Amino acid sequence: MDPTTFRMMSGATAPPVQITFTADNNNPAANTNVTLTWSVLNATSVSIDQGIGTVAASSSTQQSGNNVTRYYTLTAVGQDGITYTSQITIAWQAAPVQITFTADNNNPAANTNVTLTWSVLNSASVSINQGIGSVASAGSTIVGGSGYSSTAITYTLTAVGINGQTTSSSVSITWAAVVATCAWPPPWDVYFC
Repeated sequence: MDPTTFRMMSGATAPPVQITFTADNNNPAANTNVTLTWSVLNATSVSIDQGIGTVAASSSTQQSGNNVTRYYTLTAVGQDGITYTSQITIAWQAAPVQITFTADNNNPAANTNVTLTWSVLNSASVSINQGIGSVASAGSTIVGGSGYSSTAITYTLTAVGINGQTTSSSVSITWAAVVATCAWPPPWDVYFC
């Protein structure tokens, strides 16, 4: 006869479940591993939600996230069939927006095309002013060309992070003036050009 059966037959009370359930960081940076550690006494089964499942009475596991709050609940069933729980809350911060935004020529000749190139990480949306509008998180576009002379334009890329915060980066491009040219030979009545 196992000890549990003997206690129940003799009228003895099963010992209560004792749970220790901790996290080494409750407010970690984005994508940082957090170690959950637990120790449970007097339980017949132990499990943790959030996809972890059935676990040993004493162990640990690592979890990570990005801009998310998770509630981890450890559930233990005692020898008397009573269910005990313990919960930990972990709130991962959002990864910051990272922007690379460049032009292949910041001082082009008049009427010259310029290629803008960008790459944005950890964003929910990306846009560029000067009529370009919404764009993918990585790409390129051509600006300038005919009619761009003696012109200075600042292009600003704006990215909204997954936490709702806005980050921007700008590049300025100045197109040179058109250089006057003279026909050769010049007309008989033109002495200077």
